[in-house]
Amino acid sequence: MGTKLDRLFFAIEPGRTSDAIAARVDDAVNSFPWMDRSRIREPEHVRGLIARLFAHIESHVLCQTPPRRVDPMIDWWRAVSLLKRTYGANADHLVVRKALTGLEGGLAGVVRDLAIVMTHEYARNRIAACVSEFWNSLSTAERLDVVREYLLRFGHLLPTDVRENGAARVFGFFPQFLEKYPELLQRIRRTGRTMPARDHGR
Repeated sequence: MGTKLDRLFFAIEPGRTSDAIAARVDDAVNSFPWMDRSRIREPEHVRGLIARLFAHIESHVLCQTPPRRVDPMIDWWRAVSLLKRTYGANADHLVVRKALTGLEGGLAGVVRDLAIVMTHEYARNRIAACVSEFWNSLSTAERLDVVREYLLRFGHLLPTDVRENGAARVFGFFPQFLEKYPELLQRIRRTGRTMPARDHGR
């Protein structure tokens, strides 16, 4: 079964978080009842469409049955608030302009970017929830053991100032390190490096 840290890593690895959520987002986009795009002529048409798409994707990712009702105003602004990460402060205007003019990727580009930011948001939320439950279940002594295990296995990948100060430097904000594990794993896989082996002698 491995250590407690191994079990957390198993739960939050990309195949169970970001990759799994990306697949559900893709399914949602593909199953969305698209209207005839020639009918999208006014800003309110764009806002209504994006609000419905946002609610459809969220219901699909969260396995809500039946799907929740759309709130045109709230769902539009929730979508825009996420798209600000990509488009900046004027995301609401940019979304409408792209969709109506077809420029800069048009509506298809907006849908793609919304799918990306929603995947990131829900994966981040799922990972954070798993890490929080894990960390809160440990005693202080167990937390120190987990930090030491992490540093033993991944310390060589951390900044020098973190490594030099050891467990005490990491302990206070260790959950943030754990939440970055899926990204660390993907980086290791991209570079073709071998995952650090667990110390079976512990």
